[in-house]
This record gives sequence, structure tokens and C-alpha cells, in this order.
Amino acid sequence: MHGFSARRACGATVVLAVALMACGREAETGHRYPGALAKPIDAYSGDELYELTRRLRFTGSHERERRCRDVRGCAGTTPLHRTLVQVSGVATQDSVGPATVPRYGVVYARAINRGDATEARYGMRPDSTLHYYLVVAAGSTGTLTWRLEELDTAPPRRHVTVATGRIQSCGHRWRSGAQADFRSCDQPDPADSLGMSARGLQRTALDDPIWIQCDQGCCQALQ
Repeated sequence: MHGFSARRACGATVVLAVALMACGREAETGHRYPGALAKPIDAYSGDELYELTRRLRFTGSHERERRCRDVRGCAGTTPLHRTLVQVSGVATQDSVGPATVPRYGVVYARAINRGDATEARYGMRPDSTLHYYLVVAAGSTGTLTWRLEELDTAPPRRHVTVATGRIQSCGHRWRSGAQADFRSCDQPDPADSLGMSARGLQRTALDDPIWIQCDQGCCQALQ
């Protein structure tokens, strides 16, 4: 009996040690995905996606003026009318890559149109009940894809894909901390662009793609 108890205690110690090692690696690499899907996104009901997303903690938010459509003044190279979109990352999700993306994909960022016109590039509508979620998944070998899901948070809840594309890494230096923005890869690394004026950021953000923190420093959602 004593031998059995000792073996059981030893086994429990090994399991605990393995778990602690896994947690240590997780904390070091940032590969923690609370937004991981348990099944394909198309198999989620509106209520199920709502329950998943409402439990997520969002961080690294930026609110930018965006080019709009379907409203007077939205057209032109220097539009008189713009809409305002907030985009946020999911806490602890700062290093997604082809080798680490969850099996069915992961809800990686959220966008909310806080303005009064439809955002032009991705088609995000100005409705307080509509939340937009960037779902990142594995593509062909060594690549990532994305789709933007429009979730109506008001019953009867439903979700629909409004845009799709590929993820392009920027190759900037990786830094811990989930965040999202509207930027392009040809802009300076955010940590090196502190001198860029707010006006300059707003101007470039009008048309730039959704930008997320990823395993290669940052990635953009291109159509």
C-alpha cells in the first residue's frame, strides 16, 4: 500500500510539474488563446458566439477616423465626412502564427463602428448592437487567413461574414501585449513612431487595414 501511495504521489508530482512547465512556456511565449473556437465558426449559433465573445477581455484599443460610404461627403481623396471605429485586441493574444493558431481558428480582435456611416473598407455598419470580430485561422501551408464576422448582440442573435482575406506579417520586432489598430506594414514600428503626429496617424488610418499584434511583431488583414 505504501508503495502504491508513493507511486501515486510521484505521478501527481510529475503531472503538476508538467503543468507548471506548460504554464511557464505559455507565459513566456504569450500563446494563450481565450478566443479559440471549439468548432468551425459556421457551426456557431449567434447565441454561442455571443457567449464566447462576452467572456473575452479586450485591450490595446485604438479609435480611428475611417473612410465611409453611402453618406454625403464620404467620397473623395479628402472626404468631408468620416466614421469612427474602435478596434481592440484580446488580452493575452499577442503572438498568433501558423504554428500556434488554434485548430478551428481564434477570435483575435473586435471592432465597433461608433460613427454614423458605414465604414468603407470592411463594410462595418454604425449600429450599437453590431460588433465585428476578426477570426484568424490556418490557411494553406504556413499561412493564415481571416474573416470578419458581424455579430448582432441583440436577440435574436445571429452572425454573418462580411469580409475575408489573408494575414500578412510585417516582420517588425515582437513585443508582448495584445493590441489592434488600423495600420499598414510600410509604416514605422509603433514603438519607433512615437513622434508621428496624431493628425498623421488619423490620416493614414482612413484607409489602412486592420493591424494586430502577432508572432512576427504585427500583421495586417488584407483582402
